[in-house]
Amino acid sequence: MKAIKFFFIILFSILILNACKPKNQAPNKLSQSTKDYFEIRNGGLFIFGTIIDTSVSIPYISGNYINNQVNPDIENNEIIMYELSSSGKPLFTIRSEAGGTQYKDRVAILSKFNDTTSIAAIIFNLNGKYEPQPGTYDSVIQYPTYAIGNKTFNDVLRVKVSNNAKYKQVILAKNIGLISWQTKNDIIYYLKRYALK
Repeated sequence: MKAIKFFFIILFSILILNACKPKNQAPNKLSQSTKDYFEIRNGGLFIFGTIIDTSVSIPYISGNYINNQVNPDIENNEIIMYELSSSGKPLFTIRSEAGGTQYKDRVAILSKFNDTTSIAAIIFNLNGKYEPQPGTYDSVIQYPTYAIGNKTFNDVLRVKVSNNAKYKQVILAKNIGLISWQTKNDIIYYLKRYALK
């Protein structure tokens, strides 16, 4: 008889604990228009040069690609992240997080050099309409085509940043990702060639 009472007490306790467990939220996925600009898989090769010296060739490799759902019991947002790395040069991290159907996807472009991380740009996307971070004087301009160096790219986002310690602008192209950045001291890096995996 004691064993039966003990069994029911344990069963009742398990049912109570399961009832208190938070339910997973419906997954929020990144919009395809965000993925078109900010999802680059591992193993891509990007060769950048500078406008002032076109003989410069700086190889960057895409890596550390992540695509996960985070906080399933709270927001359950999809996150995509990847890095562009080159020996002795700034490491770029591009991180996108879903905002759901009524909120905007958030994208942060970060750079790290000598253990110092800087925000290059933060932008928002809602159904293909890109906006800068609220409360800043930044701007996001979309171009059907954009020429830089001796290359012309299609479907380009140009993000001009103000009050940034390291950067004046970053430029991205659909299905390619980062194609250019301009430092605070007016050095413009641009994508000379690339090979995606």
